[in-house]
Amino acid sequence: MNKEVIVKFESNGGNNISQVVVKYGFLIQVPEPVKLGYNFVCWCKDENLKNEFDPNKIIECDITLYAKWTKYAPKKFINDISSYSNFSNVVKDYHRNQNNNRISEEEQAKNKREKARLDKSNYVKKLNDEYDGLLKEKEITQSILEKKKKETEKIKSKMNKKIKRSGEAKAKKIIFEYNEIFKKEEEAKTKYDDVISKIDILESKYEEFASKNR
Repeated sequence: MNKEVIVKFESNGGNNISQVVVKYGFLIQVPEPVKLGYNFVCWCKDENLKNEFDPNKIIECDITLYAKWTKYAPKKFINDISSYSNFSNVVKDYHRNQNNNRISEEEQAKNKREKARLDKSNYVKKLNDEYDGLLKEKEITQSILEKKKKETEKIKSKMNKKIKRSGEAKAKKIIFEYNEIFKKEEEAKTKYDDVISKIDILESKYEEFASKNR
């Protein structure tokens, strides 16, 4: 879960974009290149520009993305300028309206994509934070369990010697001590097993999420 992947960008005549390193399971916020005389369409996963890259899916291995462009071709504006004071106002009003509509549509789509990306990134971050916490808890509970096992073995050895030497009737005290220490070992084992169970459940959630976002 700590694997990192490298994402490279081939802008196909656009501005140079540096590669980025992404932690496995996190989504990438892809940059938008610029190219004089062209409109950027999307990033593609192949040189033939047939397979569009989906920024809302996680990247599982190193990848190079290729920029897809279309030739810039502005639409003709209205020919009737009788209601305007001059040609300059026609141009300004046309582009202002076009830009407002385009920005509104683009912002809505962008906000929707960004929300989906953040939701997935936050979910993966939550899983990774929980996973790291459980790994630390596993180390602690495992250490306690090993300590309790050693204490049990030590008192068990003393108890057996006492019973062999004096009989069970005179070994009641150490038998009681053994039972108490053994109970603590069982409690430590239960806590350790509980942590292992939580790790297994979390890993299953992660694999399910990853399979749905490949």
